[in-house]
Amino acid sequence: RHCLNLGSYNYLGFADDWNATCGKDVIASLDEFPVSTGSSRFELGSTVLHAKLEKLVANFIGKEDAVCFNMG
Repeated sequence: RHCLNLGSYNYLGFADDWNATCGKDVIASLDEFPVSTGSSRFELGSTVLHAKLEKLVANFIGKEDAVCFNMG
């Protein structure tokens, strides 16, 4: 039986060997987005990624717009 654990911070598997799973993408993203984007947008402001995510969520649920909040 397969399940997706959304209650941990490793539900995407990135806490394992991230060099094997997503290392190239992580390193490449540093050219476009600073490491400060790991903090809350309320502390350090919004980025283009926030706007893209919210538009994606809004389209997915069939609404005009959405607001996404981080946790943890």
